[in-house]
Amino acid sequence: MTRAEEIIGELGRRDGQSDRELAQSIFRNRYRVQQINSECRYMRDCGRINRRLRDDGIIGNYLMRLRTELRLV
Repeated sequence: MTRAEEIIGELGRRDGQSDRELAQSIFRNRYRVQQINSECRYMRDCGRINRRLRDDGIIGNYLMRLRTELRLV
């Protein structure tokens, strides 16, 4: 499983996690936050996740949801 797949799996369980929270979930420690940060930034640039401030002022990572188009017939 790739790091991106691990991140997507974690966000599927609990959307909006910070880089530190993802590092804790994936690596079981807080000392590899930079690896998560760079992967999340790359995934944001590719359009796979969205990164934005949460209510507590920490940047959260959110899965991109497909938008359903409504068509008038």
